[in-house]
Amino acid sequence: MSSIFFSYDPSDADFAQRLITDLRAVEIQVTSRYDEDILPLENIKTLLVMVSPNSMAAEDVQNDIEFAASRHIRIIPIMSQLACPVPTLRTPIVDMSTPKRYRANLPFLIDTLNSDVELIYSSFFRQQTVDNSNAVVGVDLGRYVPVLSAIVAPIANTNGDGPPTQRRHPIHIWQQLASAIPLFDVENAPPFALTRLLPPTLEALKATVNAAPYQVLHLHTYNLNDALVLEDEYGKETPIYANSLINALIHSQVKVLILVGNLPLEEAETLLEESPVQAIIQLDAQLDEFTTTTFTTHTLLAMGLGKSVQEAYHLALQELAKAEIHIEHQTQLLHLPSVDSVHLDLPSPNERAFHSLIFNGLPPMRGVPLFPEFVGHRRELLELNREIDEDQYRQIALYGPIEVGKTWLAAEYALRFAWRYPDGVLWMRISAQTKSEDVIGQLLALLELPPTTNWNTLREILRERSVLIVLDQLDEWDDPLEVGELADFIARLDHIGGTKVLLTAWGPVQPITYTSGTEENYIEALTEDEARYLAYRYIEYYDINDEFTEPAKLDQFLDKTKGIPWLIREGMQFIQRLGYGNGIEALSDIVDDVADPYERHMSHQINVLSDESFQALRLLQGFSDGFTYRWLKAAIPEFNERILQELLT
Repeated sequence: MSSIFFSYDPSDADFAQRLITDLRAVEIQVTSRYDEDILPLENIKTLLVMVSPNSMAAEDVQNDIEFAASRHIRIIPIMSQLACPVPTLRTPIVDMSTPKRYRANLPFLIDTLNSDVELIYSSFFRQQTVDNSNAVVGVDLGRYVPVLSAIVAPIANTNGDGPPTQRRHPIHIWQQLASAIPLFDVENAPPFALTRLLPPTLEALKATVNAAPYQVLHLHTYNLNDALVLEDEYGKETPIYANSLINALIHSQVKVLILVGNLPLEEAETLLEESPVQAIIQLDAQLDEFTTTTFTTHTLLAMGLGKSVQEAYHLALQELAKAEIHIEHQTQLLHLPSVDSVHLDLPSPNERAFHSLIFNGLPPMRGVPLFPEFVGHRRELLELNREIDEDQYRQIALYGPIEVGKTWLAAEYALRFAWRYPDGVLWMRISAQTKSEDVIGQLLALLELPPTTNWNTLREILRERSVLIVLDQLDEWDDPLEVGELADFIARLDHIGGTKVLLTAWGPVQPITYTSGTEENYIEALTEDEARYLAYRYIEYYDINDEFTEPAKLDQFLDKTKGIPWLIREGMQFIQRLGYGNGIEALSDIVDDVADPYERHMSHQINVLSDESFQALRLLQGFSDGFTYRWLKAAIPEFNERILQELLT
């Protein structure tokens, strides 16, 4: 029997079964709780964990992670979709979130599963993740090699009326860097303390490096003419020059700048002469994220082992060359001629901490989903950020038709601007079964207050706290009494305080959206530019470039999908499965002459269900959002894997 167990949510079954099949093809046997013969967790040696929004929210998956960690069972997270790992999942992630990454990383996963468990065990359990911005206060960074990482990914240009010069999502870069840090915990080397700078503004940079002894600044950005780009507090591009960096770093302890971007030679020399920085490593911003992150991590590791910056630089190039990646002409090492070698100040062995520390810069977060790269509603995100920052608004409502991107927009705001809410962010996905006590209970848990706390007491506490409460898909709440109770609670919040409410719905929901201090925003379809960019992302994701060799095909596709994110995604899936011609025809069937294509599509999907699956769906409508496969089997004896697959697809 296999000693490898795969833990995932049933909604991720397609990906899981594909991976299990590929592993079994090379004689690696994997089981899951959905097999007839379930392997007891006590008997496994390796736990594979699906990292996706649904799996990370599943209670069964979280329990498996906690059990494996408590028994020192090897855990290997498999990322199928971009998602925030649960706090207890503190191990390096195998990224298989796109077809290309799946193909590239499958051999690595196979080699890892065939390796000696004890050989790599120590690399998996020494990392500590800080999930609370308050928890890093008081940490003695002198016991670590302290690194500050600023990942710049603006949502708009300098004026806020157009896209940024380069579009990127910071989460991918951060997760690649953070997942490598546990591998730095090697014998005789001090642990690292990696901190993400949020927000990546010049003011935050100056305040952070002046307050703590960071020796390495990792600045992942790009150029706007001769300037480097940071962000302002609203996420717009902010060009900076060497004199601004000098002013920010002049009183810091930063010795090494690892820069993805380019400072003109004269400005780089000025920075070296007039600031504490003794060495600058520059990488071309056009290099892909994997290459820049791999180079950065190898450079950091070598410096942590006591190598000079010069030695670390060349060792990192050699490591990339082993993978046949040659970037010598896209990198540059600069230091003052008077300095022969630059070394970090490493803590002595008796002063070192026991494990690396990773601080993601975010406050406490509960339930916030992480969606694939956000590309649309740029102007709406800027406007939302401005409105919610104003004292006169207690809550902001996002209205719009189904699948237009309201939840996507709210989640992007919650992740990008969580730093505005140091006491935490609570995300509640509303359903017909939601109770007002559910929302309050989660809020109490976020604030670490006793569950018996009186509602009036909680309101008084929130006057002094800064919290964001997101109520997603509020229109699905069909109990007027429950809605009324929560509306009364929100209406009594002090709108001048730091606590804000953000909600999404098709339209106004009485009485909660009729309280004073509510600003209403109507979300429309993507602009042509945003829709085209999203389409390009899906073309890359589904690896279907060959279907769009003629520009007119993409124009036809965009005309059909009308700037609706859901239609763009569905259409690309049709084309991947059926080819361009048949895919466009299938797309036309759900959009032509139909007022609500989503309703038409879902009606069709329900009509083609088998009788058994339709009856199971009727029963499932009365269940809560959270349930397990085993629970379904107990409640619906005829429920099986075939029905599950039919409902999911």
